[in-house]
Amino acid sequence: MKVVITGHNCGIGKAIYDHFLSFGGWEVVGLSRSNGYDIDKDFDKIVEESAGCFLFINNAYRDKQQLKLIHALKDRVQKMIVMGSVSRFYPEL
Repeated sequence: MKVVITGHNCGIGKAIYDHFLSFGGWEVVGLSRSNGYDIDKDFDKIVEESAGCFLFINNAYRDKQQLKLIHALKDRVQKMIVMGSVSRFYPEL
């Protein structure tokens, strides 16, 4: 089965990416700015790479792009997990 994870190169995204790699039997695809998949600039490329996967995990955040990505993939992936937080805008928390 194929799992696609955005924002896979650090923090929670990397932990999830590494977790799926450790299972075996999964085709694990990481999409981040570091490997040419910016949620803002490469939106169509991300949709194309993710379409048809079993599980799509969106850990990337960029303004309204996250919602746009959910709408673009809602009928094109079997399961979806969306993570994101605006807490970075509230450092006092």
